Amino acid sequence: MTATPMMDEIQFSQAKSRLSEIMDDVVHREHPKAVRRERGGSEVMYLLPREVLDAVIGAARVTVDYLPNEEGIGLWVNDLDIGADGADVDEARRNLVRAVRSYVANFLGELPIYLTWPDRARLVPQVLRLAVARNDDELARLLSIRPPPNMLGRRPTWAQVRRFCEKQAFRPSTTDHDFYDKRLPDGSTAGTKISFNRAETETVSPPLWPRIWKRQLRLRSEDDFWRGLDGAPVEYDIPRIAEPSQPSRLPRTPPARGSPPNGRCHRRDLAGGGTAAPQCMVQP
Repeated sequence: MTATPMMDEIQFSQAKSRLSEIMDDVVHREHPKAVRRERGGSEVMYLLPREVLDAVIGAARVTVDYLPNEEGIGLWVNDLDIGADGADVDEARRNLVRAVRSYVANFLGELPIYLTWPDRARLVPQVLRLAVARNDDELARLLSIRPPPNMLGRRPTWAQVRRFCEKQAFRPSTTDHDFYDKRLPDGSTAGTKISFNRAETETVSPPLWPRIWKRQLRLRSEDDFWRGLDGAPVEYDIPRIAEPSQPSRLPRTPPARGSPPNGRCHRRDLAGGGTAAPQCMVQP
């Protein structure tokens, strides 16, 4: 007894005549499809929308080590074993983007061979994640720079705190202080403030710094602050909640532990006193 395919299958001859219709169904309705051709055996090609591919390869993180040296900055992609240098981080990243583009193009060109090499085949998820970047800016964001261990014990200046907020798309506002806030994926908010009497070159005090990165910016680790300082993606200390594809068919999601009931807000203390930013958990 032949099992019914779980994915919608289309014969190659039909796919040729209905290509526009099939692409609309895959891209706009997010319906993956398999195209089958019988040529001395069964050949199958899978068609996936960008969102599905992103979900498949999204966990393939590419980590870049930040290596200061006497001549400037070195960046090294551990998994791919490639690197680049520059006088500063921006120049090194531009050079690294060019090197990664060349590496990915060569990898995909030699993919039939690399799939037979275990040490190369395991890199396919990382290479695909980089290959789907639409432009150099997106590719640079995917190259997550990890600072060296000796950077994790240092404290930033207020100018660097401001730069982090700007790079990570926090919304600025000004009253009696400069405020930065951002709505996080779980519906809650993160935010901090910079007082007008703070010099941009002043270093954040030791007692205040953990409060800022952990409680106000709500980062998962201090490492995320230094990585995000140059615009790389960061992880926030929030529950990892997967969004259902069809929420109307699922029961109501209970509020995350510790969140206010019925979608009400409470206020979060900010460093140095003053106005607090609201933190809300939105009920579905």
